[in-house]
Parts: sequence; C-alpha cells; structure tokens
Amino acid sequence: MNNTGKIIAVERNLNRYKTLKSMIKEFGTKNVETIHKDFLKIEPSSIKADYILLDPSCSGSGIHDDYKKIKKE
Repeated sequence: MNNTGKIIAVERNLNRYKTLKSMIKEFGTKNVETIHKDFLKIEPSSIKADYILLDPSCSGSGIHDDYKKIKKE
C-alpha cells in the first residue's frame, strides 16, 4: 500500500498486541492504527472499512521466522 490508505489492526491478546506495535514501528509503517481490544466488542458503526481481513485462528506461533526473513530483505 506504500503507506497510503489506512489499516486498522485489532488484537485482543496483550503480548501479540505489543509484538504487532513493535513490528509496525520497525518497518516504519505510518498508516496503521492499532486497537488493543476484542474485535467482537467493537461497535460496528465506530469504524468505517471497505474491506475486512480476518485471521480467526492465529496463534502468532508462525510469525517470528517469517518476520526475520522479511526484515533481512
């Protein structure tokens, strides 16, 4: 997206939320708003979105190796 548009990232788990914030900062991404909350508890009318990408079963367990590869590139 080249830092255009807006991405809203919602994470309810505090440890994964902290990892998410750290990764966003390291990559220098400017168009991501993070929300530490259960997605199901967000009032639908409070966020306007054209698309929603949902990863319901994510444990975060596979992200670290991929993250290291991406960072090297």
